[in-house]
Amino acid sequence: MKCIHRAILLLCLAAPLLAAGCVSGGGDGVTVVEYHRTGGIAGFDERLVIYENGTATVSRDGTFTTFSPDPQALARVRAIVASEAFRSLEESYLPQQQGYDLISYEVTAGGKGVQAEDGAVPAALEPLITELNEIIRESTAP
Repeated sequence: MKCIHRAILLLCLAAPLLAAGCVSGGGDGVTVVEYHRTGGIAGFDERLVIYENGTATVSRDGTFTTFSPDPQALARVRAIVASEAFRSLEESYLPQQQGYDLISYEVTAGGKGVQAEDGAVPAALEPLITELNEIIRESTAP
């Protein structure tokens, strides 16, 4: 019986190490956050995917950029998506009055998806959108 317990313990300890070797940069890693921003006067159509290994991919105007965002920004994003405020958000927030120049936001993290449009973005979602937009801007910095 002791042998079985040791085997289970070793398997539990080794599992994270084995899984870590399976995560690589770019599009084949474990996803922390997926973000899609569309619309507005500028006609945004940007996607951001942040991976567990600290890399991110931005797609915009048919181009893809893979990079390593600022670790502090990633820590802030992780804290927000782990918070009760994020977890308690509803699935959809639409403004009472629709408009052609509104920006739509879609965020998926930890199995939770939230959609919102300008004019109806809840306060609990604003800091996350701000951080994700900044990471997108960082991807285009020289």
